[in-house]
Amino acid sequence: MAEFVVVLGCSEPGAGDALVGFVEASYPDARREDMLIPGGPWWIARAAPAGQSRIGKWIAAGTRHRLADILQDWIERREALAVEIAGHEGCSWYEREYPSVSAGERVRRQGEDIAAAAGIARGLVRVVVRGRFVRADGTVATIL
Repeated sequence: MAEFVVVLGCSEPGAGDALVGFVEASYPDARREDMLIPGGPWWIARAAPAGQSRIGKWIAAGTRHRLADILQDWIERREALAVEIAGHEGCSWYEREYPSVSAGERVRRQGEDIAAAAGIARGLVRVVVRGRFVRADGTVATIL
């Protein structure tokens, strides 16, 4: 079975081509397994319990367990090389979530969410986990 890379990111088409090109260039012999949802890392970062209420922590724990099951299932059954967690500039999910902040502040929050999501993923799997941010010009920055 061929090796693969799990890509956790936003389902918005805006930055998808740049991210796909980057991942394919970074892992030329691996195939991609994409897990794409609106806002991408936002949802995973919400599974981090820091600073949440007791109910928020309980919900986060459930989210972490579901994410753990998904990632571990993919990785245990196949030969995963890495997990790539990505966000992108101009994400409409972040614009809706944070309408009163500047574009720069939204990018900062996305960076924090990518880092939090990567931290959660690192606790769940034993492969390399990286955080990426796709800029509006199509370039890809490594967060961590």
